[in-house]
Amino acid sequence: MSRTIIHLDQSWLFAKERDLPIFDSIPPFQGTPVDMPHTWNAQDGSDGAPGGIPDYDRTRALYQKKIFIAPTLNGKKLILSFGAAGTSCELYVNGLHVPFAAYDLYGLGHPIEYSHRGGFSGFRFDVTEFIRCGEENHIAVLVDNTKEPEIAPLNGDFNCQGGLYRSVHLIAANAIHFDLNDYGTDGVFITTQKADDSNTVYHVEARAVIVNDSAEVRTVTVRFSLEEPSRFDVPDHPYIKQYLRFVPESMYTPGGRIVQEFPAMDIMLAPGERREYRQVIPMKSPRLWQGLDDPYQYQVKGRITENDTPLDTWETSIGFRSYQMPTPQVTETGEITGGGFYLNGKKYLLHGACKHQDWGRGENALGYAIGEKEMLSDAANIYESGLSFLRLAHYQHSNEEIDLYDRLGICVWSEVGVVDEIISPFDPNYEAFMAVTLAQLTELIKQQYHHPSILVWGLGNELRREMTGDFQRAAGDDPDSPDLATDYHQRMNALAHALDPTRKTTYAAFCLFHRIHDWESDSASMNLYPYWYVNGMEKWYMNESSMDGIMSADFHTLKAMQSMKPLGISEYGCGGEVGFLRPMEADGTVTAGTDYPDWQWSTTFQAYLHEKIYDEIVHKLPWIWSSALWQMFDSASDKKQGGLPGTNDKGLISFDHQIKKDVFYFYKANWNSFEPFIHIVAAENTDVVRAYSNYRLLQLYVDDVPFGEPISDVHPDSPVPSGMGIFLWRNVKKGKIRIKGET
Repeated sequence: MSRTIIHLDQSWLFAKERDLPIFDSIPPFQGTPVDMPHTWNAQDGSDGAPGGIPDYDRTRALYQKKIFIAPTLNGKKLILSFGAAGTSCELYVNGLHVPFAAYDLYGLGHPIEYSHRGGFSGFRFDVTEFIRCGEENHIAVLVDNTKEPEIAPLNGDFNCQGGLYRSVHLIAANAIHFDLNDYGTDGVFITTQKADDSNTVYHVEARAVIVNDSAEVRTVTVRFSLEEPSRFDVPDHPYIKQYLRFVPESMYTPGGRIVQEFPAMDIMLAPGERREYRQVIPMKSPRLWQGLDDPYQYQVKGRITENDTPLDTWETSIGFRSYQMPTPQVTETGEITGGGFYLNGKKYLLHGACKHQDWGRGENALGYAIGEKEMLSDAANIYESGLSFLRLAHYQHSNEEIDLYDRLGICVWSEVGVVDEIISPFDPNYEAFMAVTLAQLTELIKQQYHHPSILVWGLGNELRREMTGDFQRAAGDDPDSPDLATDYHQRMNALAHALDPTRKTTYAAFCLFHRIHDWESDSASMNLYPYWYVNGMEKWYMNESSMDGIMSADFHTLKAMQSMKPLGISEYGCGGEVGFLRPMEADGTVTAGTDYPDWQWSTTFQAYLHEKIYDEIVHKLPWIWSSALWQMFDSASDKKQGGLPGTNDKGLISFDHQIKKDVFYFYKANWNSFEPFIHIVAAENTDVVRAYSNYRLLQLYVDDVPFGEPISDVHPDSPVPSGMGIFLWRNVKKGKIRIKGET
C-alpha cells in the first residue's frame, strides 16, 4: 500500500472564542456538533447591514475532533490536509502547537510560522511527530476570520466567511514519497507546450520532487506515463446527462492505454534528502481539449518504486490545448481590428459570467460551506445557459468545482483574492502583505496547475485606491499617485509567469487609465455598468453611454498611452429581484422607473438592459478577448446589497440557486442551441408580449386563437435587437397566452 487517505469531515465540535472559558491554551473538549464543510457566517453574512457597513461576525473559533489512528500507520509520513479555512488557521495535536512552516514563510519575524494565512486555498500540516499511532488523538483547529492588514482581500462587495468550509483529510504515506507539502500540492507538475504552429507536436514535461524521510540511504526508481483514460465520469446531474454535447464513450478507452512512457530515473536519496525528477517527451498529434465540443483529457501517472515495490503513486488529468489572444490594432481611420480569442488556432467566443462560491441567504443559507450536490446543481444551470466561459470571482475556488468545468469544456478565469484595495507601499505592513499575497498566488497556481479549462490567472480586481480605510497609508502618500500598485503588479505578474509559463495573466480594472502602467499583465478586462451606474459616472465612462462606446474609447486611450494589450469585459449587468416588474413599452423598450423600489430591481428592466448591452458586445466589439456578465447567481454581500438585504441581486439565477430570472433565458436563447425552449418575459402589462426562444419561428395564441402569423426574432422597426432570440408582439388583447415554436 503506497498511500492511505482518511476522510475526517464528520463529527467535529465547534465553538466561537467568546463561548470558550480559556483561549490561551486549548480548552476542554466541548462545543456544538458540526460536520465539514462548515462556516459560521452563512446566515449573518446574508441578513443585511445598516448603512452597508458589514457586521457579520469576523472572529476566532475552535474546531475539535478525536480520532483513533491505527497502529499500522506507525512510521508513515502523516499530513493533515485542509481544503480551505477562512481566513487564517493554526493546528494543535494532542495539545501541541504544530508548525505550518519551519521558517519565517511570510516575513512577519516569526522564526517558526504556526499559521496558514489566506482564506481560499488548500494547505497542509505535517503531523508525523505529533500523532500517536494506536491511540486516540485530539485534533484542535483554531480558525481566525478577523480582518488583518497582511491578508487579502481587504475589501470587496462580498463576505469573507469564517470556518473550515472545505473537506479535511489525513494523508498517510511511506517514508519515501512525492513532496506532500509543496504549497498544498504533491510537488508534481505536468506541463504541455505546443512545439510548433501546427498544433500537431507538443512537448510534455513531468517535474516532481522526491523526498526521503527515512533514516537510511535509499535508491528508488521514478516513472511517469501518459495514458488514455479508462473511464469518463459524466457529471451526475440529469440535465447534463440528457443534453451532453459530446459522446461520453468517446472520452475514454476501455481498460485505458499507455500512450507514452517518460524515461525512468534511478535516484539515490540520503536521509532527509530531496531530489528532483524532470523529463520531457514529445507528443505528436494529441487529441486536443476543444472546449464545449470535445473536452478530452489524458491521464498522467507517476510511481516511485524500490526493487519493484511501490512506495508512492500519483495521477492527474491533463488536456492538450493552446490559445492566443492577439492585441487589437487601430487603423488610420480609427477602426479597431483584429484581437479576439483563438483556441487551438481557431476563433473561439468566450462569452460567459462571473460566479461566487456561496449559496443562499438567511436561515437556509449555506454560505461557503457547499458540497458536491451544490456544485453539480450549479454546473447544470451553467451548462443549460450555454455559456463557454466563467470568471471565478474574486478568489480561489475549489479544485472539485473546476474539475466539473474541465469535463464539460467550460473555459475558466481563476483569480487571486485581491479586491479594491492593497496596502500602500509606504505602509509598514506592505512587505508582509506582499509576502502573504504572493504565497496566495503561488497556492492558486500550483494547486490549479493541471486544469485545462483554466486559461488565465487573474492578478486582482479594481484596485481603485491602493490602501484600506482601516490601515491608513503613511503621511504624505499622494492618493492620486499612479505608482502605488506598480510594484504589486510587477511582482505578481513576474511570479505568475515564473510558476506557469504556459498561461496568460489578466487584471479586472475600473477605468483608472492614469494607472495603466500599474497593470503589469498580459491582458486586461473592464468592469463596466452602462445604463445602470450612470449618475456621476461620465468621467469614468469617457463621456460615453454604450458598452461599445466605452470600450472603444478605453482602447484608444491605451493606444495613446502606448500601452495596448488585449482588452475584455469582466463585468456588466444590473440588479433584478424576483417579483418586481415594470411595463414594456409598445416599441419593446423598458424603463428602469423612478420610484423605489422599481427603479433599481425589476427583472423586466434587468432583462432589457442585458439585451441592449449584449447586442452591443456581439455586433460592435468583435475585437475583445472575452466578456463575462455579473453574475451567474445572486450572492451574499453585507456591504453592497440590492433589493434583498445582504444580497447582490445581479445574478441570472436567484440567491437560492433555484429560480431562473427572465434574463437567464435571454442568454439561453443565444447560447443554448441543443434544448428547444420558449420563455415569456414577465411584465406589468399584457398588451406587449416578449418571449425568448431558440426556435426559428413562434406562433402566439390568445385563448387558443392564433394572434397574427408566426414571427421571427427580426425587428426592423424596433430598437429591440434582431436575430438574438427575442420575439415581440404588440397590441395583444387580454386572454390566455400560449406560444408554439416552429423549427
